[in-house]
Amino acid sequence: MKRSRQLGLLLIVCTLVMASGWGIRGSFGHSRGAMMPGAMLGLSLAICSRRTDWWQRAAILGLLCAIGWGFGGTSSYGRLIHYSMQADWTTSLYGYGSLFIVGALYGGIGAACLALALTARRSFLEASLGPLFLTYSLWLLLEWLGVKRWSLELFAKDPSQPDVTAWLYDTLWLCAVSNLALCLALWPWVGSWRKPLQLMMLLSAGWLAAMTILIGLLGLRINPSRSDAWAGCVGIMVAFLGYFFAQRNRAAILLCSYGLLSGGLGFALGQFVQALGRKRWGPIGEYPMLQEFGYWTIMEQIFGGAMGLGIGLALWRLIQGRLEPPQEDVPPGDLNSFAVFSLFGLLPIFNLMTNLEAWLKSGAIPERTLGIPIGWILLGVGLVWLLIVLESLRLHRRGQLDLVPPSDCGKARAMALGSCAMVWILYALLPSKGLPTSLLLIVSLSGG
Repeated sequence: MKRSRQLGLLLIVCTLVMASGWGIRGSFGHSRGAMMPGAMLGLSLAICSRRTDWWQRAAILGLLCAIGWGFGGTSSYGRLIHYSMQADWTTSLYGYGSLFIVGALYGGIGAACLALALTARRSFLEASLGPLFLTYSLWLLLEWLGVKRWSLELFAKDPSQPDVTAWLYDTLWLCAVSNLALCLALWPWVGSWRKPLQLMMLLSAGWLAAMTILIGLLGLRINPSRSDAWAGCVGIMVAFLGYFFAQRNRAAILLCSYGLLSGGLGFALGQFVQALGRKRWGPIGEYPMLQEFGYWTIMEQIFGGAMGLGIGLALWRLIQGRLEPPQEDVPPGDLNSFAVFSLFGLLPIFNLMTNLEAWLKSGAIPERTLGIPIGWILLGVGLVWLLIVLESLRLHRRGQLDLVPPSDCGKARAMALGSCAMVWILYALLPSKGLPTSLLLIVSLSGG
């Protein structure tokens, strides 16, 4: 009976938290928006697992799940949804098949990063901190200098050749190339980083190889004339699976399998329900109460809920199979603090920029206050918030912050509650016509 209750709690929490987070993610978009439900899922499953080893890694679970689900945010799928709603059944089937691929990559890569957090040695994870920090710092620098925007538009199609579109257009090829170059530069100098550097180079090489083969050579474009970054995600997924097979990591392969299947089925099923809602088919057209729901948001919630359910089922199989605790071969270092700083410092600040754009567009705030552009004011607020998070981490490490629970379970619970509250507050601050009814119900259930 106790195990049944544990299974039920794990499945319900993973499903509801991911459903609510994914419904919110659509209002923020892209990779940084997708990182929020990933973080919510990683932190929530840690507390529901009732495993002390997962409680100790709760912050790492949140960070790596955020990174994993953020990868899929590079894929474009608007046209695929359009294809799936066509009257011609072959075009519709093509749309659903393509959505299955995109959804599978979302769930599969997210599950792969989760698997690293659950199975990798502590020494590997701690050694990953330096490369991760340097790589993301480089990406932020390229974005701040405007090089990233230039790279997205560099391969725009020639107007004189409307049927020819460069295969790297609107993709993050610069991120893959710069990460590969940075890792190669670091390889001779920092021997302790070589194992995580090896994986990071493998992922970048996989992205570039898959884009070159699938799009550049074979021309398998499923989303013209928009980005075909899905092919790069295929390369990342293949690289992860190859890495796990080489490591004989059966738990990671199981997690990836469930993530791939649940993500693919969830996206296709969610879009099918959305198509029924928009066409007001059957009972939806007959009962006005069923027409109150925003079916685009319903689609997102079904997609997220399916991924959460799939991950929950995979985790339950691992718990039932008595998955061995990951090796804590070195004492915890700075990775936990970096994860907390990223989840509660950087992630909300970056997504707050979406709120700023929405506030300005709606006229909710003035463009200038006291002659100062509102963007600079919010930047100052963001820097103050980052300093508060850093000071809190410093005090906590010195044992001087009584606000943080002393136990690993208490810390995991506080972080899970804090991450969910942070995402819901960011969404509630967006100027809109009101919260979608279905999303409000799911948020209330998952909050309870």
